[in-house]
Amino acid sequence: MEAGQISQFGTIDFGPDESVEVASPLGRHRPCTVTRAAGIWRPSERLAELCQAGVDLPIDRYTLADRQRRYLVRESLEELIDVGAVVGLEIILATQGHASDSHDAYSYRRMHSVFQYVRGRGYRNERGMRAHMTRQFGSSRDLYIRPSGRDSNSEWNVMPGDVGLDANGQGERWSIQQLTERGRMAARSAGFENPTNEIAIAFGLYEAARQNPAYVPSENVRNLVQISLFDMPSGRTDLYPALIEMVTERLLRAIDRHREDSPDEFDRWFLGPNNSIVRSIAEQRRSPGGILLREDVVAAMLLLGWEAYDYVGQCVHAFMRTVKHAIEGQHTDEERHSYEQMYEAQDCYGGLPLALLSERMGFLRPVITQMLQEGDTEELVPVLHRLLLYYSDMSPRRRQSDRTSKSRPRRSADVIRPSGRDQESSASENEGAEETQVMDAERVGFFDSLASTDDRIRRAVFRNR
Repeated sequence: MEAGQISQFGTIDFGPDESVEVASPLGRHRPCTVTRAAGIWRPSERLAELCQAGVDLPIDRYTLADRQRRYLVRESLEELIDVGAVVGLEIILATQGHASDSHDAYSYRRMHSVFQYVRGRGYRNERGMRAHMTRQFGSSRDLYIRPSGRDSNSEWNVMPGDVGLDANGQGERWSIQQLTERGRMAARSAGFENPTNEIAIAFGLYEAARQNPAYVPSENVRNLVQISLFDMPSGRTDLYPALIEMVTERLLRAIDRHREDSPDEFDRWFLGPNNSIVRSIAEQRRSPGGILLREDVVAAMLLLGWEAYDYVGQCVHAFMRTVKHAIEGQHTDEERHSYEQMYEAQDCYGGLPLALLSERMGFLRPVITQMLQEGDTEELVPVLHRLLLYYSDMSPRRRQSDRTSKSRPRRSADVIRPSGRDQESSASENEGAEETQVMDAERVGFFDSLASTDDRIRRAVFRNR
C-alpha cells in the first residue's frame, strides 16, 4: 500500500494503479478502460472516537490519458452530506478549540437535524418538506402542460418564456421539439452515442442558457440557489422577524426534548412519514404568540432550514478539505480546481459545496461537467446561474399545472400532444419572456426582504451559550 500523508485528522491510502473497465456515461454499450487506484480515507483514532460511527471514506484516484488525476468518492453526494456533517463538525470543533460536547457542538447538530427535516435524504427515501423541489425533467411529457392544467390557452409548456432568446431578447422561443432536437445534437457533439430524453432536455436547456447567460450579482447568488431548491409561497413578505424567532425557538425546544433518543428513535419521531412537527409547533396555546397559522410555521421552518444549509455546508467543506490535505504529493492547478469544484464550498454555488445541490445534478449535468473539466469557469458560471433560474421557474410551474389538472375533470383533449412549435404565437412568446423576467425579480426580491432574519435565527440557535 502507498501510505498517504499523515495529518492531525486522518490518513488516506491508495492501492496500486490498475486498468479497469467501467461503464461509460456516454452510452451503455461503450465501456471504457481507465487507470484506477482504490483508496480509503480513515480518521485518526481520536476523531473516530468522537464521531462514534463508521466514518471511513472510500475515495478512488483515476489517472487520465494526459496524466491528470481525478478523485471520486464512491458514496453518493447525498450520503457524503451526512458523513461530512458528522466528521466535518468534529474537525471544526477541534480546530477552534471547542469540546465535542460543548453548546456550539450541540447547536450544529440541531441544525443538521433541521437540514434533514427540510431537505430530506433521497438515498433513504425521506422526502423532506413539500416545498423542497425534487422534480426531474426526464421526458417531453414533463415539459408539456395538458389542457386541463392550463390557466390560459397560451400555456403549452413549463419552459420559461426566454428559452431560445439571446441576451438582448432577440430570436425565437423554442418549442419542446426544438429544445430536444438541439439538445440531442449538443449531447452527440459531447460524445453521447444515443442520448436519452433526459440528457437531450438537459443539453437543450444548456444550449439555451449559453445563448442567454445570467450575470447575477455576487450578493444575490445565495438567494438564486435558494429559489432553485425551494418553492417558497409567493408574496409571503408578511413574515415578521418575531414570528420566525418564535417558530425557531419552539422547534429547537422540541428537538431538545428528544436529545436522549437513540438515532433510530429520533429519526422516527422527527423524519418519519407520519411526523407531526408542524402541527405541534403551530398548536401551542400557552407559548408566546399562542396558536400560529400552519402556513406561517411552514414558511418560517423553510427559512430556518435554509440557514441550516450554511451549517451543514461548512462541515462538508471542512471534511473534504481535510481529505484533500491527506492526499500525498503535489497537484497541478487543474487537479486542484477539479477537486475543489466537486467537493468544497464555492461562491458560484452560493457558498455551498456541490453536494448540497446534488438534487440538481441531472438538470445541471452539462455545465457542471464542463466546469469540472476546465480550469477557467468564468464564462460558465453565468450559464450555471441561468440554468438555476430556469429550474426555479419550471418546477413551480409544473407543480401548479399538476394541481390545476387534478382539480378539474379529465378531458379527452388532455392526452393530445401539440405538434410543431407547440402552436404558440410570437405574441405569447414575448409576453412569456417578460413574465419570466418579472418572476425572477420577484422571487429573488422575496428572499432579499427576509435576509435580515438570519441574525435572529442565529441568536435563537445559539441562545444560552
